[in-house]
Amino acid sequence: MQAGEETDATPRPPGHELSATGVTVAYEGVDVVHDAAMTLRPGEVTVLVGPNGSGKSTLLRTLARLQPARAATLLLDGALDALALSPRDFSRHVALLTQGRPTPSGLTVRDLVEFGRYPYRGRWGRADPGGTAAVDRALAMTGVTELAERGAEHLSGGQLQRVWLAGCLAQQ
Repeated sequence: MQAGEETDATPRPPGHELSATGVTVAYEGVDVVHDAAMTLRPGEVTVLVGPNGSGKSTLLRTLARLQPARAATLLLDGALDALALSPRDFSRHVALLTQGRPTPSGLTVRDLVEFGRYPYRGRWGRADPGGTAAVDRALAMTGVTELAERGAEHLSGGQLQRVWLAGCLAQQ
Protein backbone atom coordinates (compact mmCIF):
# COMPACT_ATOMS: atom_id res chain seq x y z
CA MET A 1 0.00 0.00 0.00
CA GLN A 2 1.27 3.49 -0.88
CA ALA A 3 1.38 6.40 1.55
CA GLY A 4 -1.88 8.32 1.52
CA GLU A 5 -3.82 5.45 -0.05
CA GLU A 6 -7.24 4.95 1.48
CA THR A 7 -8.28 1.65 2.97
CA ASP A 8 -11.62 0.57 4.35
CA ALA A 9 -10.29 1.61 7.77
CA THR A 10 -9.51 5.16 6.59
CA PRO A 11 -12.43 7.40 7.54
CA ARG A 12 -13.77 9.61 4.78
CA PRO A 13 -14.09 13.26 5.77
CA PRO A 14 -17.70 14.46 6.01
CA GLY A 15 -19.04 16.33 3.04
CA HIS A 16 -19.71 15.87 -0.64
CA GLU A 17 -17.50 16.01 -3.69
CA LEU A 18 -18.52 18.77 -6.11
CA SER A 19 -17.32 18.41 -9.70
CA ALA A 20 -17.73 21.09 -12.32
CA THR A 21 -17.05 20.89 -16.04
CA GLY A 22 -17.68 23.23 -18.94
CA VAL A 23 -18.29 26.22 -16.67
CA THR A 24 -18.70 29.42 -18.68
CA VAL A 25 -19.85 32.66 -17.06
CA ALA A 26 -20.40 35.95 -18.84
CA TYR A 27 -21.00 39.53 -17.76
CA GLU A 28 -22.72 41.72 -20.35
CA GLY A 29 -22.01 39.17 -23.07
CA VAL A 30 -18.27 38.87 -22.34
CA ASP A 31 -16.96 35.56 -20.96
CA VAL A 32 -15.12 36.06 -17.68
CA VAL A 33 -14.85 32.32 -17.02
CA HIS A 34 -14.59 30.06 -20.06
CA ASP A 35 -14.91 26.26 -20.05
CA ALA A 36 -13.50 25.87 -16.52
CA ALA A 37 -13.37 22.52 -14.74
CA MET A 38 -12.53 21.62 -11.16
CA THR A 39 -13.35 19.14 -8.43
CA LEU A 40 -13.69 20.03 -4.75
CA ARG A 41 -13.28 17.06 -2.42
CA PRO A 42 -14.08 16.74 1.29
CA GLY A 43 -11.02 17.06 3.49
CA GLU A 44 -8.88 18.64 0.77
CA VAL A 45 -7.73 22.22 0.32
CA THR A 46 -8.15 23.70 -3.15
CA VAL A 47 -6.40 26.92 -4.09
CA LEU A 48 -7.44 29.23 -6.93
CA VAL A 49 -4.64 31.56 -7.99
CA GLY A 50 -4.89 34.37 -10.50
CA PRO A 51 -4.74 38.12 -10.90
CA ASN A 52 -7.50 40.41 -9.68
CA GLY A 53 -10.48 40.28 -11.99
CA SER A 54 -9.58 36.90 -13.49
CA GLY A 55 -12.83 35.21 -12.37
CA LYS A 56 -11.80 33.30 -9.22
CA SER A 57 -14.65 34.59 -7.05
CA THR A 58 -17.05 34.40 -9.99
CA LEU A 59 -16.19 30.72 -10.47
CA LEU A 60 -16.75 29.95 -6.78
CA ARG A 61 -20.04 31.86 -6.73
CA THR A 62 -21.12 29.93 -9.82
CA LEU A 63 -20.24 26.58 -8.21
CA ALA A 64 -22.36 27.61 -5.21
CA ARG A 65 -25.21 28.53 -7.61
CA LEU A 66 -25.15 32.17 -6.52
CA GLN A 67 -24.07 33.34 -9.98
CA PRO A 68 -25.75 32.03 -13.15
CA ALA A 69 -23.60 30.27 -15.75
CA ARG A 70 -24.02 30.37 -19.51
CA ALA A 71 -23.00 26.71 -19.48
CA ALA A 72 -22.04 24.26 -16.73
CA THR A 73 -22.31 20.71 -15.51
CA LEU A 74 -22.24 20.36 -11.71
CA LEU A 75 -22.24 16.94 -10.08
CA LEU A 76 -22.39 16.00 -6.41
CA ASP A 77 -20.47 12.84 -5.57
CA GLY A 78 -19.92 12.19 -9.27
CA ALA A 79 -23.55 11.38 -10.05
CA LEU A 80 -26.19 13.74 -8.66
CA ASP A 81 -27.02 16.67 -10.97
CA ALA A 82 -26.52 19.63 -8.62
CA LEU A 83 -28.29 22.00 -11.01
CA ALA A 84 -31.49 19.95 -10.78
CA LEU A 85 -31.72 20.26 -6.99
CA SER A 86 -33.96 22.83 -5.32
CA PRO A 87 -32.05 25.68 -3.65
CA ARG A 88 -32.89 24.21 -0.23
CA ASP A 89 -31.69 20.71 -1.15
CA PHE A 90 -28.55 22.09 -2.79
CA SER A 91 -27.72 24.12 0.33
CA ARG A 92 -27.81 20.91 2.36
CA HIS A 93 -24.76 19.82 0.37
CA VAL A 94 -22.79 22.99 -0.42
CA ALA A 95 -21.84 26.10 1.56
CA LEU A 96 -19.74 29.07 0.49
CA LEU A 97 -18.09 31.59 2.77
CA THR A 98 -17.42 34.70 0.71
CA GLN A 99 -15.08 37.56 1.50
CA GLY A 100 -16.28 40.86 2.93
CA ARG A 101 -19.41 39.81 4.79
CA PRO A 102 -21.27 42.51 6.76
CA THR A 103 -21.30 42.61 10.55
CA PRO A 104 -24.87 42.01 11.71
CA SER A 105 -26.12 43.83 14.78
CA GLY A 106 -28.60 42.59 17.33
CA LEU A 107 -27.61 38.93 16.87
CA THR A 108 -25.49 36.71 19.06
CA VAL A 109 -22.78 34.43 17.73
CA ARG A 110 -25.09 31.46 18.34
CA ASP A 111 -27.87 33.16 16.35
CA LEU A 112 -25.55 33.59 13.37
CA VAL A 113 -24.32 30.00 13.46
CA GLU A 114 -27.92 28.76 13.72
CA PHE A 115 -28.64 30.43 10.35
CA GLY A 116 -26.51 27.63 8.89
CA ARG A 117 -29.28 25.22 9.85
CA TYR A 118 -31.84 26.97 7.64
CA PRO A 119 -31.97 24.18 5.01
CA TYR A 120 -33.04 21.73 7.72
CA ARG A 121 -35.76 23.80 9.34
CA GLY A 122 -39.35 22.86 8.78
CA ARG A 123 -42.06 25.09 7.48
CA TRP A 124 -42.31 28.40 9.37
CA GLY A 125 -38.79 27.99 10.75
CA ARG A 126 -39.42 25.11 13.13
CA ALA A 127 -36.20 23.83 14.70
CA ASP A 128 -34.62 20.74 13.22
CA PRO A 129 -33.84 17.70 15.40
CA GLY A 130 -30.05 17.77 15.00
CA GLY A 131 -29.71 21.54 15.03
CA THR A 132 -28.47 22.17 18.55
CA ALA A 133 -25.80 19.46 18.35
CA ALA A 134 -24.66 20.65 14.91
CA VAL A 135 -24.38 24.26 16.12
CA ASP A 136 -22.50 23.26 19.28
CA ARG A 137 -20.11 21.11 17.22
CA ALA A 138 -19.49 23.95 14.73
CA LEU A 139 -18.85 26.46 17.53
CA ALA A 140 -16.30 24.06 19.07
CA MET A 141 -14.60 23.24 15.75
CA THR A 142 -13.96 26.93 15.08
CA GLY A 143 -12.96 27.79 18.65
CA VAL A 144 -15.77 30.26 19.29
CA THR A 145 -17.85 28.38 21.88
CA GLU A 146 -16.88 30.93 24.54
CA LEU A 147 -18.27 33.69 22.30
CA ALA A 148 -21.67 32.04 21.74
CA GLU A 149 -23.72 34.58 23.71
CA ARG A 150 -21.71 37.65 22.67
CA GLY A 151 -23.21 40.11 20.22
CA ALA A 152 -21.74 39.70 16.75
CA GLU A 153 -21.16 43.45 16.46
CA HIS A 154 -18.62 43.20 19.32
CA LEU A 155 -16.30 40.72 17.57
CA SER A 156 -13.00 41.35 15.87
CA GLY A 157 -12.76 40.72 12.12
CA GLY A 158 -10.99 37.39 12.67
CA GLN A 159 -13.52 36.23 15.25
CA LEU A 160 -16.39 37.16 12.97
CA GLN A 161 -14.84 35.22 10.08
CA ARG A 162 -14.61 32.13 12.35
CA VAL A 163 -18.28 32.59 13.28
CA TRP A 164 -19.29 32.71 9.59
CA LEU A 165 -17.22 29.55 9.05
CA ALA A 166 -19.04 27.91 11.97
CA GLY A 167 -22.32 28.68 10.20
CA CYS A 168 -21.06 26.85 7.11
CA LEU A 169 -19.98 23.87 9.24
CA ALA A 170 -23.33 23.80 11.07
CA GLN A 171 -24.95 23.48 7.65
CA GLN A 172 -23.22 20.09 7.33
